[in-house]
Amino acid sequence: MKDKIRKAILLMNEEIELLKCLKDVLEQQKELIFGNDVNKFTDAIRLEDDLLGRIKVIDQERLLYLNQLSLYWNMNSQITLTKLIDLVEEPFKTSIWRIKKIFVKLIEDIRQLNLENRFLVKKSMVFVQKNLNVLKDFTKNDYVYSMNGGYGNVHAPVNRMLDRSM
Repeated sequence: MKDKIRKAILLMNEEIELLKCLKDVLEQQKELIFGNDVNKFTDAIRLEDDLLGRIKVIDQERLLYLNQLSLYWNMNSQITLTKLIDLVEEPFKTSIWRIKKIFVKLIEDIRQLNLENRFLVKKSMVFVQKNLNVLKDFTKNDYVYSMNGGYGNVHAPVNRMLDRSM
């Protein structure tokens, strides 16, 4: 049983390190949204996906050990960290309590960063759409600057860059 607890603690510590990396990537994404660096943002998204995949694998392995501990203590459901803290003795109790505290903080930070990034991306998309609509309206009405410096509607079609396909 002690080996299973040790292995679960090792896996939880590994998961914490991956969650810290994920938090760093989400903070980087936030800065990249403000910096308008699409290429680096795309790379950060790929890194996030990779980290999430690795976290999922570690999490499944951790849950396997926790399920085995649940069976050992004849529990009907999967054991929680709080319950595990109550069941184990030192030095495991202190280690798991520390891990739980870190997990809770990291998960909350990641959740908040995800909400902020989602909001920023949504607002960026709205801004881009508004700009595209302005450009569309501008070209639709054939408003151009004339040679005398005026601004108005021209009845003859004008060949503009926005009318050409790229």
